[in-house]
Amino acid sequence: MHSCPISTLAYARFSRNQEVCLNSEASYNTVWRIQPTPGGGYYNEEVKAGVPIILEHCATQQYLSNDKIPYRNDFGNELEVSAKTLATKNKSQILYKEKTGEATRESTHKAVPTQNFWTFELAAEP
Repeated sequence: MHSCPISTLAYARFSRNQEVCLNSEASYNTVWRIQPTPGGGYYNEEVKAGVPIILEHCATQQYLSNDKIPYRNDFGNELEVSAKTLATKNKSQILYKEKTGEATRESTHKAVPTQNFWTFELAAEP
């Protein structure tokens, strides 16, 4: 999975956010970083199946997003996926959470909605 390069920036059909494609190209544009969700874990921990995570595109620093916009194509029903961080930009919210002890300066996440949360799921049978 990769985010389309800036020089050929393509937009998702319905949300108009940055399009995300799946390909086998080996380049920095295909690198994603796994981040814990706010309050959901710590960096450098193993990723467990079924536990929400955030996938961050390293080149653009945008999170993988799904606005749950269904559409039909040749393969059946699909949901549109894009690269868009939907976190709020309220600095006062972060400062308040630091004051009350809910967050620390090391916390990198602002309020991130569930559209940016993903899980790895295991198959029911091999």
